[in-house]
Amino acid sequence: MVQCAALNCTVKSGQVLSMYLFRKEPHLRKIWTVKLKRDNLLPSDYTKLCERLFEKSQFVMNPEIAASVGFRPKSTMLVNGAIPTLFDLSDPKDKHGKRSLTQTQTSKPSRKFFSH
Repeated sequence: MVQCAALNCTVKSGQVLSMYLFRKEPHLRKIWTVKLKRDNLLPSDYTKLCERLFEKSQFVMNPEIAASVGFRPKSTMLVNGAIPTLFDLSDPKDKHGKRSLTQTQTSKPSRKFFSH
């Protein structure tokens, strides 16, 4: 099984969420890699990100609207040029519940994933 390449993400292929291969277009591949904020990550042809990292506007069909009418596609498609923006960049070693710098800077601290 392939796991999502995002920091602090435990989603694996075969679970309910869709997984997306890194884009082959050099400019998008670079943007996706930079957004992950993982030093020394060199994405392979098999490196994937899960659907939780993308805002609803990045999908061809808004997942919430589809679910509201009882439709759940087997997988969701990203729009051309989709960019992941929702990441949990908190320190996984922080066991005392302290806010990370990332959480302090966001406008919605109650969400698990933060937009950057």
